[in-house]
Amino acid sequence: MSTEHLSYWAALRQPHVVRSFLPSVLGRSSLAMSGLALVFLLESGSGSFAAAGAVTAVPGIANVVATPWRARAVDQLGQTAVLSALGAVHTVALVVFAANPGASRTAAHSRIEPGRGR
Repeated sequence: MSTEHLSYWAALRQPHVVRSFLPSVLGRSSLAMSGLALVFLLESGSGSFAAAGAVTAVPGIANVVATPWRARAVDQLGQTAVLSALGAVHTVALVVFAANPGASRTAAHSRIEPGRGR
């Protein structure tokens, strides 16, 4: 048994760990950051974090509801095909938001009565 102190650095020095760890960190952070960016985008349009949170809760709930269908699709079509398609759809959605940020602000603002939630 090794006497080396157990730490993240010790784990990352192992062969092939960094090669699988870094893409995982990048993939997970982009998912978290896109949700956070959407909250800030909607808050800037509506002036309310509560409204932005309610709007961004919808994709989270849809994700939970869609999980059995996504899992079934992975079983039938394969992980690569399904995850590639889902990644492409997510990317297109983010590009649409980035290309037209005013549309999401207008949509969020039209759902909130003036003077409420501010």
